[in-house]
Amino acid sequence: MKTRAVIFDLDSTILRLDVDWRKVIIEVEKFFPDKCPDIDDLKSSLAYFVEANLNYKKLPLKKRKRFLKMLERMEIEGAEKSGILPFSRCAIGSLSRNYKLGVVSGNSVYAVRVSLKKFGLLKRFGAVIGRENSAKVKPAPDGIILALKKLRVKPCEAVFVGDNIYDVIAAKAAGTKAIAVLSGNTKRKALAAANPDRIIKNLGSLEGVLKEIFQ
Repeated sequence: MKTRAVIFDLDSTILRLDVDWRKVIIEVEKFFPDKCPDIDDLKSSLAYFVEANLNYKKLPLKKRKRFLKMLERMEIEGAEKSGILPFSRCAIGSLSRNYKLGVVSGNSVYAVRVSLKKFGLLKRFGAVIGRENSAKVKPAPDGIILALKKLRVKPCEAVFVGDNIYDVIAAKAAGTKAIAVLSGNTKRKALAAANPDRIIKNLGSLEGVLKEIFQ
């Protein structure tokens, strides 16, 4: 079936959030003194680390709100200092002429919007999904499924693009095609083990791949 939509991960796929990870660790430990987050785990997926390792939903309501506000503040600071990755602006501009576009991120939706707006990309996306918008973050498919509904496309009509094995797992669970991009910290061998439909070096080759194998 013809591809009608392309949905992206955000951090290390379109741009790179400049998050102060050491500061995040210090802040997390204020709420969870018995936890000692590994910086590589946070870089891989802050949202998944929080969901899988921190029982924050059982915090008293006021404390939980402070915790989530802290995470959002860290992410917004990273969004404001973010840098766009090579080929992202050109690829998204070109793709937006022929495909519906979406973003699914484990970051707060406000931070996602701040970062996309910074580079003039926000208006290109018909669906912008953040951590608050779905019950579970990647590798669960919830965010991608919500984006599909907002874009009004079937899973078989969409491709999800991300730099992390969680992105590939989530895409397959949602029923979309999965393209892994080597713009993050995950090595080719690890991405290949997750069995994406294609691995690309950067977004510069994305449109060609879509026309080649997904039409």
